[in-house]
Amino acid sequence: MEKSLTCTVIFFLFIIIMFCYKFFFVLPDGVLLLPFFGGGEGGGKESSWVEYLLPRSLEKRKEFLFKDLFIYLFCVAFPSPSVCAYINICLRMLSRCVCGCLPLFFFFLPPLLLCEDRGRGGGRILKELGKMSRFDRVVIFLDIDGVLLPVPRFTFGGGELSEQSVLILQQIVKGCGGREKVSIILSSTWRNFPDQVRRLNQFIEKTTGTEVPAVAGGTPNGTPKTTVVTYFSDDPSEQRLVRDRVDEVKRWIHTHMQDYPEAIGGRWFAIDDMQLDVDERMRGHFLKTETETGLTEGDVARALDVIASLPTADVAAKNAVAAMVDPVLKDEEIDILKSRCRELSATVSQLQDSLRQSQDEVHVLQKQRHEWERERKELTRRLEDVSYRLAVHDFAKKNDVLRAAVAALETKTGKERQELEKRIKVLVELLRHKKMLEKAARKQRKKLNDVNEGKGSK
Repeated sequence: MEKSLTCTVIFFLFIIIMFCYKFFFVLPDGVLLLPFFGGGEGGGKESSWVEYLLPRSLEKRKEFLFKDLFIYLFCVAFPSPSVCAYINICLRMLSRCVCGCLPLFFFFLPPLLLCEDRGRGGGRILKELGKMSRFDRVVIFLDIDGVLLPVPRFTFGGGELSEQSVLILQQIVKGCGGREKVSIILSSTWRNFPDQVRRLNQFIEKTTGTEVPAVAGGTPNGTPKTTVVTYFSDDPSEQRLVRDRVDEVKRWIHTHMQDYPEAIGGRWFAIDDMQLDVDERMRGHFLKTETETGLTEGDVARALDVIASLPTADVAAKNAVAAMVDPVLKDEEIDILKSRCRELSATVSQLQDSLRQSQDEVHVLQKQRHEWERERKELTRRLEDVSYRLAVHDFAKKNDVLRAAVAALETKTGKERQELEKRIKVLVELLRHKKMLEKAARKQRKKLNDVNEGKGSK
């Protein structure tokens, strides 16, 4: 009895502490939990966490309750989560029934459970994020021309990679924590040419040994959506180059959250000779080089300042967890997928139209082919008939039997005429064959005579 009473007191004390906690502590995305106002600090931006943790309407409570129930039944059918996950789901269901509020002691559970029903594959994703050692890594988005390959004024690319610039890159990598803490992603057009990437990796290895990691990949070529920008309005070409480069970097970060969570957590920067920091998204994540010189000794200090300004591993982990459940990113992905679906649908429609046109053209061509086949057969028949008549005329001059048969043909009708025509045709074919044999025999005799004459002259 005393043991049960003690457990009950401890439980109620725990609940009281949790209710105090929810009024005075900050959520993982930096929003203070205000159960009656549903808003938050942080620039007045309303947080999706608040709406999820504290549903304002009964409909929302029912929606989340049924969602939790579905997850619970799914977990029972496929018992993959831990016991802790089962307990968490049951507590959430109970809490939603009672007050429509997510129990705050939920935050004491491992980060694995934090967005288990908010993100796609949430539990699996955050289990990967649980490898905290990744968050002290840094992703470097590297340009080549004007960075590792100086481009003199009034030239258009080409040239050789600079050993000095690669050694400066080695110092920057060392400032990030060394080779094991850095991933290099090409933002340069070199990424599109495997031979050039191979050349780059070989040159880096030759110059630095194992101090600089090989290129791990490249940013995408273009993005499904382009950002509307206002900088370089007087130079559309430069505006497009800068905007596309930044869009490609951000797109890579968003599509590699699981493999490179440190990037979505904020631990990344770009090295480029274009003025990328005119774009707000690059502020604090950019090191500019001079096109004519590439990376120089003077860039090391600025690079170290950029690295020092990046989020710490703990902050990056928190940012990554928040990004995994950020509805803005998910809505962006949904919009991109919808755009791709529309583009693919339009492409399918175009291909179907082209297919129908091709089928119609094939049908027309088949009709033409049949007509041409009939015409060819008719012409062949006519040519054979003309050839036969000429042969009859020629052979009748020298062959008395054939001449008499042709003369008699004029007086015959019906079956007698048909029978006589057949016999004449057979005779003509025999005479043709005889003529061919005689011609071949003449050639053979001539060849033998030539051989004999050659022997006689010797």
